[in-house]
Amino acid sequence: MRQQELMDRSNSPEYFQLTALSWVQLRVEALAHISVLALSLIATGGTISESLAGIAFTNSIVLTDWLNMVLTATAQLEADISIENLQVRYASRPGYAVHTRDLTVKIRRGEKIGIVGRSGSGKSTLLVALCRLLEPHSGRIVIDGEGITRIGTRALRSRIQIIPQEPILFSGTIRSNLDPEGVFPDCEIWRVLEMIGLKKYVSDLTEKLDSEVSENGSNFSVGQRQLLCLGRAVIVRPRILVIDEATASVDGAADRTIQACRKSHFKDATVLCIAHRLNTIADMDRVLVLADGELAELNSPAALLSRPDSLFNELAEATGPANAALIREIATSRWR
Repeated sequence: MRQQELMDRSNSPEYFQLTALSWVQLRVEALAHISVLALSLIATGGTISESLAGIAFTNSIVLTDWLNMVLTATAQLEADISIENLQVRYASRPGYAVHTRDLTVKIRRGEKIGIVGRSGSGKSTLLVALCRLLEPHSGRIVIDGEGITRIGTRALRSRIQIIPQEPILFSGTIRSNLDPEGVFPDCEIWRVLEMIGLKKYVSDLTEKLDSEVSENGSNFSVGQRQLLCLGRAVIVRPRILVIDEATASVDGAADRTIQACRKSHFKDATVLCIAHRLNTIADMDRVLVLADGELAELNSPAALLSRPDSLFNELAEATGPANAALIREIATSRWR
C-alpha cells in the first residue's frame, strides 16, 4: 500500500502536466482549424489570387505544429529553476550575509550547470539554500513556478538528489543504502549496480545485496562509497541532481563512471555540479562563476574561455598550461 501511495504521489505532477498539455493542444488545434476555415472562405470568395491562396494554405498546414511548439516551450519555462535576489544569513548573525548576496540566476529545465568559484565564494551555501537547510533571508528560489519555502521539506528533498563531496553510507546493507525507502525490486537494484560498475563486486559477496555496510561505509573504499552514492541517485531518477565536488577524492576510474552516468542517466534532469576539477564541467551547457557570493559570470564554457579577462579563464589557467589546453579542448569539442 505504501508503495502504491508513493507511486501515486510521484506520478501525480506528471499526470496533471499531461492533462494540461492535452487541454492546450485541443484548443490550439481548434484555433488552427478556424483559421484554415476562414482562409478557405476568403480564397473561395475570390478576394485573393490563386498563388497567394496556395502559399497561405501551405503555411497553414504547419500552423498547428508551430503553435503547439511555441506553447509547449512557453509552458516549459514554468518548470525552470530560478534564483531571485537570494540572500542567506544565519539567525545568530542577522546583519551578515553568508556568501550569497542578491544572487539572481535563471536555469532552464534539463540544463547542465557547472558552479565554480574560489573558496568562500558561496558554492556550498547555494546548495544549502536549495535544500532548505538554511532559509533565505531575502529573495527566493523558485522550482516549477513555486517558491521552495512553500513546499514541504520532505517533498522538496525527495525531488533533489545529492552526490556529496564526502560519500555517506549508513549502517545496514547494500540494498538499504541504495534503496532506503525499500520501494524498488531487486532487479532494478542490480540494474543500477551494473550501471555504476559494482555488479560483479556485489555478486561475489556472500550475502549479495544483503551484505553488511559498516558505519560510514568503512568496509568499502572511497571510490566504492562514492559510486554507491551515485547509485542511490540513479535509482530514483531525480528531477534535480546536485553534484557537490563528488570527484574530488576518488580515483580516475570512479571519476569516469560518475561523468558517464551524468551524461547518460541524468540527461533529462537539471544538473548542478559544484566543480573541483574544471575538466568535469567543461562540457556542460553553462558555467556559473561565483565571487564573494555574487554572480560574476554565466555563459557557456567555450565563451568564457575565449575571454582573456574571464574569471573562469583565469581559474583554468591556474591549473597549468597543459590542463588549461585540455579544458579548452573539452569545451570546444562539445559544439563540433
